[in-house]
Amino acid sequence: MTDSLKTINRLAVILVGELRTWKIASRYLFRLFEERAQQVDYFFVTWNVTTQTGELVPVTDSDVLAPFQLHNKNLISYKILEPIGRHKTTFYNQAWLAKLGNILKRRHEINNNFIYDQVVETRPDCYFRSTATPWIICKDFEYEGACPKTWDSGLLGITDVYFRSTSATNDLISDRYYFTKSLSHSQIINETHWQFTNHHWVMCELFNKRLLVPVSYNDAGDFNFFCCVRPNFPIDADLDKIYWKTLDELFVGWGRPYDDFFYGPRSSEPLIEN
Repeated sequence: MTDSLKTINRLAVILVGELRTWKIASRYLFRLFEERAQQVDYFFVTWNVTTQTGELVPVTDSDVLAPFQLHNKNLISYKILEPIGRHKTTFYNQAWLAKLGNILKRRHEINNNFIYDQVVETRPDCYFRSTATPWIICKDFEYEGACPKTWDSGLLGITDVYFRSTSATNDLISDRYYFTKSLSHSQIINETHWQFTNHHWVMCELFNKRLLVPVSYNDAGDFNFFCCVRPNFPIDADLDKIYWKTLDELFVGWGRPYDDFFYGPRSSEPLIEN
């Protein structure tokens, strides 16, 4: 990668989610973003416990800060929070962290009298394989990430691990914790016997109602492959040099033994919010 890809002056990266494999994924996240902007500022919000195997592990300041210190990256501010418990869908757990991450970003802009050129929201456990394709710069009400698609349920869904947008559009996306699901989703679920627990559907409806549109409809956007880094990934190997299908198989092959242990039983609250 060369400086010709650094078409963005100031980029904010808001990392939100369970810590999980942050120690491993961090260097790849840094590599992706640092080659795209003249200045990259990071904001970080996570829970004070994490797990991937069913065992709860406490999260310390050092766990968050160590990768930033090791790679000499500019962490503006961070928060480590008490878990809020499982809500109607995991959408709300992630959305709560995203809202607080956005507040950290907005506070920094206001205090320093500037607006970020672009803002990325993603998770601390994700791996993205870089592409040499220049980024399409998002305008207001545009985003780069994943395009809506019809899932097996028949509902329109969207992958929700990465979004790049303007700062103002990030403000809209980050307000999703207060988003009310439509009756149409519940009607479809009742007719097809699908339980409403899929945050991809909620996110897609949010984007549609906010009139947000993707800036690209192919894989030559911000990256050409992504997955979440799981504990079964090779720790010492360079993930960039491993065939992407091998990583995908490792990702798909890793179970999820920790969800109920970490979040607790699913809520029996009504599907439609008041």
